Amino acid sequence: MKRNSSYRLLHLLLISLLLGSGCKVKDPIEEESAKFIRIYGTDGDERAWDIEETNDGGFAILCEQIDSADVSHAMLLRTDQAGSLIWQQHYYGKDSSGKDCVLHDLLLLPDGSFLMAGYTTSTSSNTGGWIIHVQDDDRGTVDWEREYSINPTTKSLNALARLDNGQIVAVGDIGSGFWFLRTNGQGDVILEKEFAIGSQSRANAVVPVVDTLFAIGHQDGGSIQRVVWEVDGTLLRADGDEQPSSQEEGIGIGMLNGNLVAVGNTGVNGTDPQMVVRTYLRTTDSLLKEVQLGGNGEDLVVSRNFPTMGDSSSVILAGTTNSFARDQKDIYTIVVNPTTGLVGKQQYYGGRFDDIATSIVKTSSGFALCGHSNSFSYNKKFDIFIMKLDENGLLLGE
Repeated sequence: MKRNSSYRLLHLLLISLLLGSGCKVKDPIEEESAKFIRIYGTDGDERAWDIEETNDGGFAILCEQIDSADVSHAMLLRTDQAGSLIWQQHYYGKDSSGKDCVLHDLLLLPDGSFLMAGYTTSTSSNTGGWIIHVQDDDRGTVDWEREYSINPTTKSLNALARLDNGQIVAVGDIGSGFWFLRTNGQGDVILEKEFAIGSQSRANAVVPVVDTLFAIGHQDGGSIQRVVWEVDGTLLRADGDEQPSSQEEGIGIGMLNGNLVAVGNTGVNGTDPQMVVRTYLRTTDSLLKEVQLGGNGEDLVVSRNFPTMGDSSSVILAGTTNSFARDQKDIYTIVVNPTTGLVGKQQYYGGRFDDIATSIVKTSSGFALCGHSNSFSYNKKFDIFIMKLDENGLLLGE
């Protein structure tokens, strides 16, 4: 597929010219309009990290824009159903002029507003956790923002989840372990915990199940780590998947048919790292099934989200591949049944340079994914893209 219509479409979607510091979108030409790919960007370097379908059927895309001084700024794009840009907004944090301000996780709240989590850098070059709540108005107005423990320890928040009582939990890293925050609806800390899992360990995703929280991450040079605790902060289990000869990354975690499913990558320092999907018995963390996915090159899951397909027994993963790529890295999606290991549709899209899918979500009509591309960008730097897939995981209109 990538070799013909998908590649041709992306090639025709070269980014429009710079307009201030904002992003513009160029829609597909008329004969390709059945397919849904949109690219947004400037002459700078932009990367997309997360996507949500909004209540009106449009999209919110959480991005990072890197300026000419190599400083990162958080940015939120809001589009309509057709992918036309409605508004965009930059977020710079407090007292952080000339410092990195990055948001990686986006959460749509029931009232249509957004929560975003990441980190911001202080004038002393330490980093602290950062959560922002913004309204879905015509400019993404900040309702509140909070910075957490920016001194003296380097910290970062990587993922958010909302509890049934409206409280928010966030996980990340604190240099020597998993970092856990539970806050009220205004970002005020109710509970803060650190779990020392190993050297340079970090939590990348979290999912609440009743009064229990399941988090996944990894330690540098080590294994995928899973931590289970109660919402009151009581640690229940901390387990590592021992793979001494292969560095691993724990990327996403979720529930499927009553079991715990974890996705990540194995062999990430080797010549042919692969995606890995592991299913565990939720109550004991006993391993039920492991599936490794990919070809003979680098195949990595990047998205923390892995939504279920219509049969509720399979999930779709998104990331990047060079096993099947044209030249370097291509967008990669793959459907897999974590219980049986049965692999379904695999799709790859892209051009001569790096094209990476970073997040995928289920929508009212199928799936949407976002990421960044420098195959089809202005000045050969990364630009943002979104794609719509149908209910089978195929490019919409293919």
